[in-house]
Amino acid sequence: MTPQTATQAKAAPKPKAEPLPKVVITAPKGGTQTVAPRQGAIKAAIAATGKSLMAISREHGLNPSQMRRLSLDQVAKVDLVRAEAIAAALGAKLADLFDAPEDKTTKAAPKATAKAPARRSRASRAADKAAQDAAKAD
Repeated sequence: MTPQTATQAKAAPKPKAEPLPKVVITAPKGGTQTVAPRQGAIKAAIAATGKSLMAISREHGLNPSQMRRLSLDQVAKVDLVRAEAIAAALGAKLADLFDAPEDKTTKAAPKATAKAPARRSRASRAADKAAQDAAKAD
């Protein structure tokens, strides 16, 4: 085969694969209680299913971004109703993946912010300086 014939006999193009449908998130939101995920439990449960994170999310209407953050232990709390849907999707008990539920109704105390004092006018600053100078002269 000559170099000229080699370039002419290219492989037939591969047919394009059909793109997968977008993930439709149908998981419930809200509720009055939250639960904290256990460290490493969700990652182990995802591995135990033998499916990819996207496949689990697609089948059960879960948010794949939230599932990824949960598997990397980057989430502090999850709503109880969402946690129940995640446990059902992973085929595990809620108690195996998450800690005990806590009420959301108790809010943390607001942070105290130090407010900068307002800038004074030029006249009031001049009057204070004059008073200080008079006090030093005495």
